Amino acid sequence: MLSFQTRFSPTMLVFFFWVVGGVGGVVLGKSVMSVWYMMECMFIGALAVISGSSSEEGESAMKYYIFQCVGSLLMFLSLMMMFSGDIFSLYETYSFFCWGVMVKLGLFPFHFWVTSVLGLCSWVSFFIISWVQKIPPICLLLMFGVPLNFTGIFEVSVWMTAIIGVLGGMGVLQYRVLLGFSSLVQTGWFVMLSFCSSVVTIFYLLIYGSALSITLLKMSSYNVFSYLDHTSFRDSSGSSWVSEVKKVSLFLDLASLAGIPPFLGSVGKFVGVFFLWNYYYISSVVLVITSLFTFYFYLSMIMNFMLSLGLGSMMNFSIWEEKKFKSLRGMSKIMDKSVFFYVLSFFMSTLSGFFLLSLFGFLS
Repeated sequence: MLSFQTRFSPTMLVFFFWVVGGVGGVVLGKSVMSVWYMMECMFIGALAVISGSSSEEGESAMKYYIFQCVGSLLMFLSLMMMFSGDIFSLYETYSFFCWGVMVKLGLFPFHFWVTSVLGLCSWVSFFIISWVQKIPPICLLLMFGVPLNFTGIFEVSVWMTAIIGVLGGMGVLQYRVLLGFSSLVQTGWFVMLSFCSSVVTIFYLLIYGSALSITLLKMSSYNVFSYLDHTSFRDSSGSSWVSEVKKVSLFLDLASLAGIPPFLGSVGKFVGVFFLWNYYYISSVVLVITSLFTFYFYLSMIMNFMLSLGLGSMMNFSIWEEKKFKSLRGMSKIMDKSVFFYVLSFFMSTLSGFFLLSLFGFLS
């Protein structure tokens, strides 16, 4: 895979800014054609970023390129049919548009490319594919709209995608594949909320993006990609206290990503269910149940971390480490920068979750 220096080289930074500019152009676009154009520009930048030096990343980028091109072609044809006047019916136009969105987002029956792509890419590429690249199709859904006779097709597709995401993640040992299956459930939330309110959809995207970025950043720092990599997960300082802080922090971030109260990720789930229940109550029940199953996946991940480090590591402090912990000088050695980051992220996730839940009146 690309090293940190290569990933953030001047050439790669240009493509990163291209992706960021594409997101801004998509959000601020005033016409469907401008949003589609900025989406394609953003796709070129994202493709350069996710392409790595290893054969696995190259294979992942090639698969992603093929399916995104198919989705872009279907969406472009729908736009041309819309601008051609009365030659094509409205049903045919929306049919091509819906199929194109399903291919790009990885909805059923085009869900199979998601895990095969995310299972071979890096954590940076994982974030770009599972969150950043989903923003343009969702914005097109918000702008283009979907007729009532097509919302049923999307709703059934979301049900099947969420169920496949739950069943496919059972017994998976590769963590990127596991998170890829759970991202299928999150895609269902994006699509269904886009039928209810644009403000709620953007709010949910921001909440999920914040929780996902913190989790992936910690997973990247641990350099753990599967169950077999736990033997290499050891803290360089040799402090069991630091290791315990990392385990607890990762567990809380995964709970936030699954939407367990009162963490930050639960705010998006609460607001989403509040709006979905008035329009699509069956979909809200399916999405909530599947989200609870994704927490089971995350719980199995953190249990593997605990087993690899020893269940009783907090009780196995040596006398020397306890004395070092009690002294102010030893405290500064144990509390390195990484621990401050883990503790700060925990408090930010918890306090922001409490604040937003209180702001929306869920705790009153």
